[in-house]
Amino acid sequence: MQYAAQLNWGDTVLCYRFYQGLPNHLQDLIANREQGKPTSFHAMYQLAITFDNRYWERNRERDCFCNTKKEAADSHHRKQDRMAQYSASSQSSALSCPQSSMTPPQTAPSRNSLKPSKRPSSIAKSPSPSTPHVDLSNKLGRDSKLNSNERKRRIDNNLCLYCRSRDHKVDRCPRKQTVRA
Repeated sequence: MQYAAQLNWGDTVLCYRFYQGLPNHLQDLIANREQGKPTSFHAMYQLAITFDNRYWERNRERDCFCNTKKEAADSHHRKQDRMAQYSASSQSSALSCPQSSMTPPQTAPSRNSLKPSKRPSSIAKSPSPSTPHVDLSNKLGRDSKLNSNERKRRIDNNLCLYCRSRDHKVDRCPRKQTVRA
């Protein structure tokens, strides 16, 4: 505006030079208008200011949206990390406590109960309150199935392969049916 007052150029020349000095994103917006480019310097100036304000407002919105999305993702990751830490700490505290509230108290620990289990952790779940604590480490293999010696013993003694009862066979075992349910 200062140079326009000092140069005494005509409106058309000022409009042209002003347009040439605009950034490309503003030139594109002005050139793509349905009404075409303004012919007066003042109209070109007002239009450039309007489009520039909209441009920077949209950039702020985009940045705010990206920041909000990033904060939401970070919050989600922090929540997952806290859940993983909580899960790990609760598992380690459960492992450090030798007797859970669901296992019946033992008067004296046996030698087998002091040895670390070589079975997978999925098998080492605590029994239900109605089931007495039975050490199966010498009866089950790594695949959670009866080892061959125990299987042979149960078959020879006419015992259920699942619960060791003499009343029935494994295909009619009520305990196995309960576990499936």
